[in-house]
Amino acid sequence: MALNFDERSSENGFWINAAIGGVAAIVLSFVPFSPVLGGLISGYLERDTRRNGSLKIGAASGAISLIPMLFVGVFFVGFGFLGALGGADAAMGVVFMLFLFAIIAVIGAIYTIGLGAAGGFLAHVLWEDDWERSRSGGRQAGYDEPAYETQQH
Repeated sequence: MALNFDERSSENGFWINAAIGGVAAIVLSFVPFSPVLGGLISGYLERDTRRNGSLKIGAASGAISLIPMLFVGVFFVGFGFLGALGGADAAMGVVFMLFLFAIIAVIGAIYTIGLGAAGGFLAHVLWEDDWERSRSGGRQAGYDEPAYETQQH
């Protein structure tokens, strides 16, 4: 199966386009709000005519980009367990680390999935604008070029 990045990119399938956006968000993670960019890419590739579809693929892209962040969180929680096991009150340390991980996971999910959905919505707006321009022959709807030229002279 060959990946398409042109007007037939919606033939890639929902999860392939979501994965492309998720990987883009991971690669661009040094950029603030990178899940928006991932959602934008996946939503634009999907070219869904419904806003809900664009929101869904953006959210899926954000969920895919959340996976590495959770692995990093598990890594740090593991170090917290090791530190807690060496302390006098190990049970409280373990409970605290689990609580901290749960809070970070929820905040991370809201951040990546929410911003991915916002990127999917922006992609829908961009795609819809491109579609309107192509449908109107390259001109904005309601724009009358001859009338505009006569007003300028």
